[in-house]
Amino acid sequence: MIDDAFKLSQPFHTDNVNALRLTEYMDKEFSYIIWETVIVALGYTHDMLLRTSEFYLFENYWSDLVTPLYESLGWDFSLGGHLDYFQRINAIDMACMYGQAHCVNESLTQYRDWMSTGINNIRDEVRATVYCTAIRHGGLDEWNFAYFESVANNPGQQETNRLRSAMGCTEKAWLLQRYLEDDNFTASNVISDIRDKSSVGFSLAWDYAMNNFESRGLGYNNIWGFEDYMNTQYDLDQMNLFGSRHNNMSSSDASNFYDAIERVETNIAWMDRNKASTKDWLLEVTGIMATRARTTNVDIPKPNVNSPRLYDNESIIKDGRYKGKRVPRTSGYLYGLIGSLRAQ
Repeated sequence: MIDDAFKLSQPFHTDNVNALRLTEYMDKEFSYIIWETVIVALGYTHDMLLRTSEFYLFENYWSDLVTPLYESLGWDFSLGGHLDYFQRINAIDMACMYGQAHCVNESLTQYRDWMSTGINNIRDEVRATVYCTAIRHGGLDEWNFAYFESVANNPGQQETNRLRSAMGCTEKAWLLQRYLEDDNFTASNVISDIRDKSSVGFSLAWDYAMNNFESRGLGYNNIWGFEDYMNTQYDLDQMNLFGSRHNNMSSSDASNFYDAIERVETNIAWMDRNKASTKDWLLEVTGIMATRARTTNVDIPKPNVNSPRLYDNESIIKDGRYKGKRVPRTSGYLYGLIGSLRAQ
């Protein structure tokens, strides 16, 4: 039902706040299937609010709701069974993404331990999350460490991609600008790394792409990549301005340009319909959360240490990202696994 409600809110069959209201009980929810569904369904709302003043309320709301799940699972991957494994990755990812205090501190601790010892003991499944969280909430030292590791130590393509993506997580404008201008990196890749991480990153990436399109050899796809986050009249004017500057583009590129314009117009319409009501609801619900204990009468389940464990996860779990965006971690293989567990 939650997934359907969010899907219906995108083509305006219902208000987005109706879908959000269905999530108010999630601090008492521990089902992997439901949390996976919510995480995927939430993506569009997250993208729309990312550059608004309401995003801090959205962060507080989800940080509060995910805390019982996060606390029930922790970071010990030796505990629990198949679904606990995947649920733990989701819980850590979401808790850190929305600034849950313990998750942030744990990420900083693990990352700084790597910095001080030179030994990376961070589990592969959560490295992308830990790197990003440590750099977002850390400072220049954390960012410089990732820079050095990615440029000087040649850690392999997968690890390099993780580090460079995490470098885009800082919200320090001058560091992001330095990243964009550094000749050690391809500008198109850096733009993708910083565009969807924060409002600061989006603005800097767009300005840089507009002002350096020819000189840095950017492609039209670098521009169309912004459309998912553009949702204001100013954004639409900027996209139209880009089109007027490059009115000699090919017919296929022109078609993509008009698709981008249509997407931005759709996003603007969604914001016109949902932004105010979403803000009112967030103010109401976060105010209620602040005046009550988070899970006063909730039994937090612990992982079943006697259930079967899944050790070969490399082919299933990646970084949970595709082209810089969250994607479901639930592969067809995992759906089969879930089915077999239900049958037991």
